[in-house]
Amino acid sequence: MKKILDALFKREKQKNVSALCQTWSEVGQQKELEYHITSEWRRSGDFMPQTRILFEGFGFMPCHFSGKTILDVGAGSQLRTLYFENAEIIALEPLGKEFIKKVDNQNLDKASKLISEPAEKFIAEIEGKIDFVISINVLDHCYNFDQIVNNIYLYMKNKATAFFSFDSHETTDECHPLYLQLDNCLKIFEQTGFYVERYSTGMPDNFFEKYKTHTYGHGEHCLNFWLSK
Repeated sequence: MKKILDALFKREKQKNVSALCQTWSEVGQQKELEYHITSEWRRSGDFMPQTRILFEGFGFMPCHFSGKTILDVGAGSQLRTLYFENAEIIALEPLGKEFIKKVDNQNLDKASKLISEPAEKFIAEIEGKIDFVISINVLDHCYNFDQIVNNIYLYMKNKATAFFSFDSHETTDECHPLYLQLDNCLKIFEQTGFYVERYSTGMPDNFFEKYKTHTYGHGEHCLNFWLSK
């Protein structure tokens, strides 16, 4: 009986993931593309100054990954990771090719390598090659959190580190299909094999003082995780 119930649960979970994937692909990604094409804020010149405040508040300095390989998961049309000096940047962005063709202020072409695939798809060529993984305001926009976390773990070298920051939602929508809360995120990280060095909720103090928000735009607060392998 237990095997039957487990099989039914797995089948239902796969159906749910497939449904989320379809919504993500057909609706969410199209809205993301439109946002990057039309966003006045991303043209305002505030993107990298904001990134500097954010990264400094989270404890990252420009020199921290000099000579290292960084994986920017969900890089968007503009690379926050250009903040880091003398690093090799691999941008993992499903809309990457579309951004390069259609977004006039994109800078993805400054990455050492662009992989224009969903984070849910395993990329064998970068397995075991990454020193630091960072993902900002992305993972709540995806459709299979467990698979992404597992993939990232496999991409990382032994003793590599990762930092994830994303909004926590009580409800979902087409652009934010995942219900991510602190407890279930911690459980998934630990089950995957990550060591959770620390975590926090909300923006760092310096960011909040300037922008008066604890989210990237949705939910009550963001969740932040410092992880190692």
